[in-house]
Amino acid sequence: MIRKLLILPFFLLFFIACHQVINTTLPKIKNERVLFIGEYHDNYAHHINQKNIIQDLHEKGFNIAIGMEMFQRPFQQVLDDYICGKIDEKTMLQKSEYFTRWGYDYTLYQPIMLVAKENHIPVIALNLEKEITKKISKKGLESLTKEEKNKLPKSLDFSDSAYKERLVKVFNDPEHLAAMPKKYHLNPDFLYQSQILWDETMAETIANYLKSHPQTLMIVLAGNGHLAYFVGIPNRVKRRLPLPMRVILQDSEKEKGKADQYLFPEAIMIEQTPKLGVLLSPKGLKVIEVIKDSLADNIGIKEDDTLIAFSKIPIHNLADLKLALYLYRNKKDWTVSVKRGSKKVILK
Repeated sequence: MIRKLLILPFFLLFFIACHQVINTTLPKIKNERVLFIGEYHDNYAHHINQKNIIQDLHEKGFNIAIGMEMFQRPFQQVLDDYICGKIDEKTMLQKSEYFTRWGYDYTLYQPIMLVAKENHIPVIALNLEKEITKKISKKGLESLTKEEKNKLPKSLDFSDSAYKERLVKVFNDPEHLAAMPKKYHLNPDFLYQSQILWDETMAETIANYLKSHPQTLMIVLAGNGHLAYFVGIPNRVKRRLPLPMRVILQDSEKEKGKADQYLFPEAIMIEQTPKLGVLLSPKGLKVIEVIKDSLADNIGIKEDDTLIAFSKIPIHNLADLKLALYLYRNKKDWTVSVKRGSKKVILK
C-alpha cells in the first residue's frame, strides 16, 4: 500500500484549563492504586488533562508511575534511560521505534513525557510487540510460533461475550470497512483475539509493576475503548491483583457502569507536526506523487526524486522522515536532500 504523508501543518481541537481538571478529579482520588485516564489518541486536550493530573498528584506527594499504551514492552530500558537523562528525546524516539509502532504525532504526548522526565517519574511500556498483535489479527493465535507464545501473558480470558459483541460491531461498521482496502478487512474473531492479547498484556504489565512497587499509584493512559465498562484492562488487572482503582473517560457518553468519572474538554486550536506532502513508493523513499501546495511542492521536490536527508538527519525509511519533521517542526532553516537521477540536490 502506498504510504502517505499529508499536507502541511494541521490542527487539533480541544483544551481544558488545569484548574477545571483538578477541581473535578483530584478530590475523589484517595486510596486508589490504579488511576485509568482514557483518551481519544488524536485529542490534545485529553493529553493535557492527563499531564495536569500527573503533575498535580506528583506535587501533592503521591508516589506515581505512568503506564502508557503507546510504548511496547521490549523498549522499557529505552524509556528508563530517557527518564534518568542518559539519552535525549531524539534517541528515545529512535530506539523505542515510536514512529514505526505508534501512528500518532508525538507532539500529542510530549507534554506528558516532559513532566515525567523533569520529575523523574517512571514511564512503563505496557503493550505487546506490534509484530505479534498484527500476526494474530491476520492469522489468529494458533499462527504464533513457540517463541512468540512465550511472550504472551500467562493468563488469558476470552469469555466476555458483551465485550466481544461491542468490538465486533466496531470491526464490522460499514464506515470503518469503507475506509480500508478490502485486503485489510480481517477476520473479526482474529481481531478480537488481538484485542484481548493487547488488553491482557497491559493488565499483566500493570499488575506486575504494582506487585513489585507496593507504595506506587500507577496512572494508566490508554484509549477509552480499553477502559469503558471496566472490561478491557481494569478488570483484567483486578483479576490478577484486587486493588482499588478508578476509571476516568474523556468525551464519552455517560452510561451506568461505564466509568467512575467523565471529563469533557473545551475546544481550541493547536498546531501539530507538519507533513511533507508526498506519496512514496511502498518499498522505498522514491517520490511517486507530490501533493499540490504542500511543503514538498513549495521547495521543489519532484516525482522520481528519492529522499536522502532532512537537514542533518539521514532518511533511510519513513520513520526517519517523521522523526525529522517532528524535530524541525518549529525551525525555518531546514533543507531536504534528494537523489535526482545521478545527482544529489539540496532543496530549501
